[in-house]
Amino acid sequence: MTETSAEEPVMTRREAAAQWTRDFLAARGRRAPSHDVYSEGGRAGYRKSTLQYVLNTSQDIVAVKDGRSWVWQLVNEE
Repeated sequence: MTETSAEEPVMTRREAAAQWTRDFLAARGRRAPSHDVYSEGGRAGYRKSTLQYVLNTSQDIVAVKDGRSWVWQLVNEE
């Protein structure tokens, strides 16, 4: 007989980074300068390349130009 695991599925590193990014942006009013995302993400253990992957593959996180810098924001859930 085979046993089934009662454990929760483990998130991949990229999934964890995506969830962290969503939580971070939500806590900052749904938007934050890209340098803050990278800086705080680094402190949380995520590489810049992983966070860029999140941005490039996510449908609810976008980067928009704000003056001379970039701002990441959560897309409205409508």
